[in-house]
Amino acid sequence: MLELLSLDYDAKLQTYCVNARCDYDWFLKVTQPIENIPDIQRNISKNIHSKAYTTLRTALKQGCLLPPVVLAVNNVAMPEKLNTWRESFMDKPLEAELLHTLTEPLKNRAPENVYIIDGLHRNYAIKLIADVLTGKEPTQKHFLLGRLRLEIWLNIPFGALAYRMLLSNLAQHPLSMWEQIGILSIKLHDELSTIPDIRIFTYQNPQGRTQKGEFYLYHLSRAFQAWLQGHPHLEIQNIAVAQSIAESAINILGSSMTDFKEFVRWLVDVDYALPEGQLGFLSDRFVLQGIAAAVGAAKRNANLHERMVCGVKKRLQQVQANQDNDPLGLQAFELFKNGMNPNKVNEDLARREKAFRAFQEYFVCDGTKSMEECWQFAAEVGGGW
Repeated sequence: MLELLSLDYDAKLQTYCVNARCDYDWFLKVTQPIENIPDIQRNISKNIHSKAYTTLRTALKQGCLLPPVVLAVNNVAMPEKLNTWRESFMDKPLEAELLHTLTEPLKNRAPENVYIIDGLHRNYAIKLIADVLTGKEPTQKHFLLGRLRLEIWLNIPFGALAYRMLLSNLAQHPLSMWEQIGILSIKLHDELSTIPDIRIFTYQNPQGRTQKGEFYLYHLSRAFQAWLQGHPHLEIQNIAVAQSIAESAINILGSSMTDFKEFVRWLVDVDYALPEGQLGFLSDRFVLQGIAAAVGAAKRNANLHERMVCGVKKRLQQVQANQDNDPLGLQAFELFKNGMNPNKVNEDLARREKAFRAFQEYFVCDGTKSMEECWQFAAEVGGGW
């Protein structure tokens, strides 16, 4: 059962929202199984026996009315009269007509078109109870008739979706940015899949990357977070710093997703231009995080923005033309990486930090240093590798 109650419009995001209610049965059928987001599934599963989860499940069995769940729904045919209604929000008859028109398209959405923005924990708790009650009729049937209030965003672009999620979590105890980006990763796949010549894996391929242009969604999601925060280390423990980063991310997402797509397009172009046998450089997710963080940090720095734009363009042109024989300084990178002492340094931490510092130095010096020199500089900062 799905019942549409009212319609709203977000002028900043230029996106329509439907307020609705449904029963648990419909909700579970149209939302993607949490198993499709393994990192979030693991995180939630760790807390499955916590007091909070136990209390939530008990309340659900007793008929508790949960706070509204926020959904994003893709590929909805939008009625032409929506624009007419937007000019006069007080036109109740037209609003009722539009809600009637939207009911069937929303009711029959396939799970791959439905994303949970806020309510993943509630979704998991409802599913757990429904699974426990399997085979226990009429108890399960009665439970699945439980009502749930919904906020449904129609055809919301990825940037607006991420903006909405981060904004909604600022005023409460937030999900970590890592958790939020994990939830958003499926939608990020849709956004980046439009880049020519890219192939995005949503699963871990045992053979690893075997062809140019192949990237793992998980790696791109982590790079997206590093780009957003302008810092290569994602596990930020300081609450004040995390809050500041989230606020900065909102400002970026409130404008456009174009810059991150351009960055990924640059990665794809570089990947195709590199000589055969050098797939390993962009296969390293820690290197991706470091480069993404350097580009993201430069983007929001008034003194470095233009240098970064010109710098990455120049590097790509030189890789494509194979000028300087090794325009990205990969021989120096491999030399430094192989010289790391695992007993003295955290190799993963070092790779993302040195990639960040090398590209940051390249932007700061406005391309006057070679990438080999920038890798040397990065290796020397903080005690080398």
